[in-house]
Amino acid sequence: MSEIVNHICESTTAALANTSFEASPLLVVAYSGGVDSSLLLHALHAYREQTSTPVHAIHVHHGLSDNADAWLSHCQSECDNLSIPFTHFRVSVDDGARKSLEAEAREARYKVLHEFCHAHNGVLFLGQHAEDQLETILLQLKRGSGPQGLAGMGARQWRNGILTVRPMLALQKEDIVDTATRLGLQWITDESNADNSYDRNYLRNQIIPALSERWPQLPKTALRSAQLCAEQTALVTEQAEMYLCQCLVTDTQLKGAELLTLSKNWQRAVLRQWFSKQSVLHPSQAQLAQIENMLTAKQD
Repeated sequence: MSEIVNHICESTTAALANTSFEASPLLVVAYSGGVDSSLLLHALHAYREQTSTPVHAIHVHHGLSDNADAWLSHCQSECDNLSIPFTHFRVSVDDGARKSLEAEAREARYKVLHEFCHAHNGVLFLGQHAEDQLETILLQLKRGSGPQGLAGMGARQWRNGILTVRPMLALQKEDIVDTATRLGLQWITDESNADNSYDRNYLRNQIIPALSERWPQLPKTALRSAQLCAEQTALVTEQAEMYLCQCLVTDTQLKGAELLTLSKNWQRAVLRQWFSKQSVLHPSQAQLAQIENMLTAKQD
């Protein structure tokens, strides 16, 4: 077994340790047919052979490319060769005015993946790697995100009640392609990856290569920074949750007087935590300021 495949298998074992599933979970691979998810599928096939843990591949057909049907056929064929059960979903993506095609496609994709995992006791496996993490951090930096956003993607995290695992997050793209080539894997290439009108593609094709040429270790150091931000976010969230419990009247109502006993920074942290528990987007800085003004407003 190659060193990279072994790394993915070991990361999978570590991610599944200390989980409390009533029955053995189904490992659900988000399989686009690209090189990253192809190597992930191959590695989890090896993991299945070692552990007898069931694996299932899911392909999401967005219908955005003329080649989408060919990609679906390729993915079905590869899964047939590996005797891995395969399911595909066709989704519609709203590309209307003021819509981000990237964001809409991502939301549609995660929706069906999470629904499948909920229905089949699944753990979701994604093939994102170190350069993907760097792209995510740079996009969050562009948006003015705080430590939670700059923490990027977690190698193991829960989202919508689904355990999401990224066992390749510490791997470099170059090593992934090299391993897939040496293993003789076949994969598809999405022509939209060359379209720099998409922010992530612009970073991937124009910015990150230049940064990595100057600082070759940047993806690794960015990963370390993301992990540090994640640790700090976890500490703040833990304390904010304790303060929030003291301030709650109901799930949708806070005690303003209790909130005012906290420092300004903790007031904001508690408000963000409150919004998170309502499963809505965090308020902007301007919106937080408006809420804070309400806390000290006159009764009229």
